[in-house]
Amino acid sequence: MISWKILVSSIVLSLASTVTYAKEWRGIVPLHSTRADVERLLGRPNAKYERYDIENEEAQIFYSKGRCLNGWDVPLDTVIEISVSFKQSRTLSDLKVDLSKYERFRDPEVTSHTYYANGHEGLMYVVFESSGKENGEVLQVYYEATIDDERLLRCRKLTKQSDIERFVNPAIISGKEKLRRRCKPQRPRLLPRYARSGI
Repeated sequence: MISWKILVSSIVLSLASTVTYAKEWRGIVPLHSTRADVERLLGRPNAKYERYDIENEEAQIFYSKGRCLNGWDVPLDTVIEISVSFKQSRTLSDLKVDLSKYERFRDPEVTSHTYYANGHEGLMYVVFESSGKENGEVLQVYYEATIDDERLLRCRKLTKQSDIERFVNPAIISGKEKLRRRCKPQRPRLLPRYARSGI
């Protein structure tokens, strides 16, 4: 009986040790931190539109509306994504980003925007790449779900409401799907009549 408990414990520990958490922003980790954690660390939002204005950064934090209502199996008020922009120009080299760890995607609609994504760390940089003095400037940084988060916390069977949320809230779409939706706006899908009528 004791050997069975040891075996189960060692399996749980080995699985836990292989899970990687998203990169944190000021102590906040997407899909693991809560609104209470955010307010304990940063206080209430101090800028327009419920944003945080801290030093050289302005951030917007997106929260879960409940389990599987944003596509994630996390409780209400869990952080699902953080979007950060800089007040003063920053480049990837300023931020010491190792580009060998990132996939590079060009935005087909806005050709001056390039995306650098790292699914293992849950980070995506939007960079202005064109001629001129702004070339190489980081426009936005997204702290989001990791590949492990996708595997462990993504809702497998979405509710009707979460299907609607998935379309209207880009914060819940990750990786290449997120990039594809940002780059090419999708037309709304018509819901079946029973879904529209609330039956």
